[in-house]
Amino acid sequence: MIALYHEADFTFRFAEPRVVGRFHLDGVTPGTVVAVCRLQSPGDVVGEVLAKATVGAGGWVEIEPALRVDATNGFRVRCVRN
Repeated sequence: MIALYHEADFTFRFAEPRVVGRFHLDGVTPGTVVAVCRLQSPGDVVGEVLAKATVGAGGWVEIEPALRVDATNGFRVRCVRN
């Protein structure tokens, strides 16, 4: 089967401030290396790389130190390599 569309990036935004030390990426193979990048408003411009991590079992990614985010600054995760 050939996929008709594949979203290469995952965008995370939150309505209230929080600390994010772990997040889930649906459909990403464990062992894939990802880059976590700051999102800059307006227009969701991708900014600096905040962390690189490896996707673990079940699509979970743990980052240390944890990210502090709020409604004005989310982050985008990009797959770097398998």
